[in-house]
Amino acid sequence: MTGGACPFGGRTVSTGLFAPARPVRLVDDVAGQLRDGIADGRLPYGTRLCPDGDLAEQFAVPPMLLREALRLLRAEGLLGARTDEHNAIVFVVRAPALRAR
Repeated sequence: MTGGACPFGGRTVSTGLFAPARPVRLVDDVAGQLRDGIADGRLPYGTRLCPDGDLAEQFAVPPMLLREALRLLRAEGLLGARTDEHNAIVFVVRAPALRAR
């Protein structure tokens, strides 16, 4: 269909209403899956995440990409981190705020 408008639920809506869809970056997908797991309780407060390499393998992404997703969630305040003698330990510190629908 071409032109400036198209039917939408019995109404005519301007075709300029929506932006073209964009592919999701892998880092955003990984962060989104972790964020969803925290929000729906699969990763409750205090959960210690697997080591980076193991978690990256589960997502089938390079460890560097996984670490970037974890950085995003730490910046949002959803994850915390500390180090023990040998490793960084990443854990859930709070659930994301509910978004208005």
